[in-house]
Amino acid sequence: MRPGAVVTAVAVVTLSLLAYVYVGDSSDTMSGLTIDGIKFPPSIKMGGPQLQLVGGGTRLKYNVAKVYAAAVYMHKSGSASAMKQFRDVPSPALRKKADFYRSLVAGRFGKALVLIFHRSVAAATVVEALRDSLASRLSRSSLATFREHLLSALGSQVPKGSQLYFSCRADTMHFALDSPQRAAPLNDKTLCSALFDVYLGSSPVSPAIKEGVADGFAARFGSTVDA
Repeated sequence: MRPGAVVTAVAVVTLSLLAYVYVGDSSDTMSGLTIDGIKFPPSIKMGGPQLQLVGGGTRLKYNVAKVYAAAVYMHKSGSASAMKQFRDVPSPALRKKADFYRSLVAGRFGKALVLIFHRSVAAATVVEALRDSLASRLSRSSLATFREHLLSALGSQVPKGSQLYFSCRADTMHFALDSPQRAAPLNDKTLCSALFDVYLGSSPVSPAIKEGVADGFAARFGSTVDA
């Protein structure tokens, strides 16, 4: 094979791999987490207890364009019993533990999902994308109610840099745009677990976000943290 052809072949293979694998650029400090240039605070509060940062990653469109970075938060003491068995598991093993993700998804302790947008997006586009992801996880009536309430909260446009908050406690979800203190409640016992399953279930919309949560839990909630 000619040298030029070898270079071309290597480039094609490399680009093909990049289309399917995205690691992202994140830096972790005591003051929070930066994911692909977007900063997440170490804790948030949405009308209930203080929620501590776990971890997250980036949501891509067509495996190339960055749409938003997402991070999961949870109530540390409230989740202690449900998540205790995972505190000694290192992150490489935790990434592969389906029961870890199931416990986080189904847990009735306080938790939140925060999306911060890399680009301006029409509110209808955001809502329809979430609706499509939730369609197989919710009843028609729950799906319609979620869509209606979220569209009302977002307005017509989600500008670049917007922060979209979803917090859950027991059977109630609160969501807000930019200000977590102005969160609107939606009572539905199936909604919280369904939304978290979109990101942490067996077929996540972003593997990077799911793996980032496992890595963050090991780093922030692992047994060595309190040692």
